[in-house]
Amino acid sequence: MNRQDERRKFYKAMDNIRKGYHPRQEPCRDKDGKVLFNTEEIMNRWAEYFKDALNKDYPRCNDQGKLDLALNIEKSDKGENSDAHT
Repeated sequence: MNRQDERRKFYKAMDNIRKGYHPRQEPCRDKDGKVLFNTEEIMNRWAEYFKDALNKDYPRCNDQGKLDLALNIEKSDKGENSDAHT
């Protein structure tokens, strides 16, 4: 690195220390599409979003490490039965 880059980094760090940390707040939308600006409403919306996202039913793995998917495989016209159930 050259001196100018080091000097720039030093003054940027000093400026950040002087100004302090200010978290940025960006508006978001609720489920109905309404824009939320209030900090408390935004935090509640994020809590609702993650609660919904983390409580979904996802496919589980069986003992062999394969996904347990409910497959509805019907017999073909020839009367053959596929053994592709997991």
